Amino acid sequence: MIDWQGFAGQTVIVGQSGSDYEAPGIDLQRCYILGLLEDRNDLPEAVKAIIEDDAEEASESLWVVHVADDATCGQVLPLVVFDDHQRLRYGQEFVAAARDTGITTTVCVIRGVRFD
Repeated sequence: MIDWQGFAGQTVIVGQSGSDYEAPGIDLQRCYILGLLEDRNDLPEAVKAIIEDDAEEASESLWVVHVADDATCGQVLPLVVFDDHQRLRYGQEFVAAARDTGITTTVCVIRGVRFD
């Protein structure tokens, strides 16, 4: 179980392994923190590594969680990432679902991320 106290008032990126993931939601009890979301044009190195290693398999789901000042989880959003060449690098399933069904959901979009 994650102790959110140290992240109060901040936004974090969490991961959940594909074997633990049950669409369409997320189980915050089974997640692990990958880092803070401090820049809307960059990601923590751990998140970039997962995206690069896992691009086709999608064996991990990545989410953005806003932790309220009282250390409770507020808004939880799926992560969608575009690189610095405007290519979709992560979150294809959310973009495809919106395209295919016409039903949209709120996501956290990070653009301009440089991958080595």
